[in-house]
Amino acid sequence: MGDIKIEPLNPMDADAALNETNNEDASAARNEIEAAGFNERLVAYVIDALPFVIFCYWTLSLFSNMDLIKYNSANELKWKVLWIGLYLLYETILSSGPRATVGKYLLGLRVRSKDGAYLSLGKAFFRSLGYFASSFVLNIGFLMALWTRNRRALHDFIGASRVVRIRPKKAVSDVIITVLAWGMLAFFIGSWTYQNILKVSPYERRQIVAARRSLLQIGKLEERHKRIYGRYTNDIKRLVRLSENPSFVKKSLLKSTDPTTIEIASNGRDYIVSAKAKNWRKTKVTISSLSR
Repeated sequence: MGDIKIEPLNPMDADAALNETNNEDASAARNEIEAAGFNERLVAYVIDALPFVIFCYWTLSLFSNMDLIKYNSANELKWKVLWIGLYLLYETILSSGPRATVGKYLLGLRVRSKDGAYLSLGKAFFRSLGYFASSFVLNIGFLMALWTRNRRALHDFIGASRVVRIRPKKAVSDVIITVLAWGMLAFFIGSWTYQNILKVSPYERRQIVAARRSLLQIGKLEERHKRIYGRYTNDIKRLVRLSENPSFVKKSLLKSTDPTTIEIASNGRDYIVSAKAKNWRKTKVTISSLSR
C-alpha cells in the first residue's frame, strides 16, 4: 500500500475560497431580499383584489334575483363589508409566514418583515388594514412605492413589512408587466376622474333639478303675464310681482341658482329663461315656451 501524502493547505487559498463562498452567500441573500418594484406589485394586487370585487357584485345580483336578499342600499353595504372582511382574511393569512397570495405567487413576490424575516400574523393583519389608509386621498399610499426606500407603500410602513422578489426578473416578462401595470394605472385614473369629476353626482343632480324647478316658476308667471297682458315679458321684477308669494319666488331663485346668471329673453310671443345652477360646475339650465 502506497503512502498517503497530505499537503498542507495554503492559507492564501483558504482565505480566497472562504471569501468566494461568503460573496456567493451575500449575493444570494441580496437576490432573495431584492425589493419588488411598483409595476409588479400593482399587477399582483389587481390579480388578488379583482376576483373579490367581481364575486361581490355577482353574488349580490344572483342572490337578489333569487329573492334570497332584498336589494337595497343597506343590504348592498352589508354585502360589501362581508366581502371586504373576506379579502382582509385572505391577505392576512397568505401574507404571513412563508405563504403568498395568488398574485404575489404568480409574480414571484413575497411579503416579509422589514428585516427580511417572515411576517407575523398580527403584522400581516395590520398591513391588510393599511390598504384602507393607502387608498385614502387618490391612492397616494400605494403610489409611495414609486419613490420610497425599498419600494415600501404606506401599508408596508403600517405593518412593518416590505415586498421582496424571490425570482430573478426576465426582460420579456418585465416589459409585459410594465405595460400591464401602467395600463391599469391609466384605467384607474380615468375611472376615478369620471366618477368624481366628469359624472354628475346625485347631489349635483338634485341641485340642477332644484334650479330647473325655480325656473319653471318663472315660466308659470310668464304664462300668467300673457293671460293678463296678452304677451310675454323679459322683466323679471314684473313677473315676481305677479306671484302670490313674491318672497318665496326670490328665495327659491337665490337658493338654487346664481342670481347674476338669470337671463330672460322675450319678443312678446315667446320667451327663454336661463340660469346657472349652484352645483360646482355651474350647469346652465334653460326653459322656453318654444319647447312646449
